[in-house]
Amino acid sequence: MTIMRVIKQHLGVFCTLLAIVTISGLGAVVVGARTAVPYLVLPSAVGTTSFIPPLRLIPLGRGALDYWLIDVIGVAVLFVVALLPLSHSARKYPHPTRARSFRVAFTATFFALIAANVSRALLMSVLTDSSLGAYAGFMVGTIVISIVAGFGLGFITGTVAAISRHKRSETEPELAEV
Repeated sequence: MTIMRVIKQHLGVFCTLLAIVTISGLGAVVVGARTAVPYLVLPSAVGTTSFIPPLRLIPLGRGALDYWLIDVIGVAVLFVVALLPLSHSARKYPHPTRARSFRVAFTATFFALIAANVSRALLMSVLTDSSLGAYAGFMVGTIVISIVAGFGLGFITGTVAAISRHKRSETEPELAEV
């Protein structure tokens, strides 16, 4: 099964992920959300990566090119890791039930977010030349925050996948033949 067929079958999941990482990259939205819900400042307060890797068109401020590239790499890791279980599911279950669509999208997003944030944390610790103790604390904090954010983001994408799932029949015969 080609990548385009997988993306076509799980378009709702990829569009939801793209919308969420784009919204998390908008400064006005993030500042407004952090003002309204102070718990969203927690990752920054303890020195870990943000809940969701932000996708920005340009880096913020001077000298932030390195951090911007790390965020872009994190978004790329998010989509690549999400693609793996989704492609396996699309091959194995060409006509999934709503429950299976939810479960696959939830687990794909959950593990993709953890992988994206861990890769960002690894690159940031290398960039800042962290000591071993700081690196270990940074990784533990990032994993804990990623698990919490993964549940929330996974629930959102799983719900979208369950709602947007429809039978592929005569309208899309190339997916039905797999």
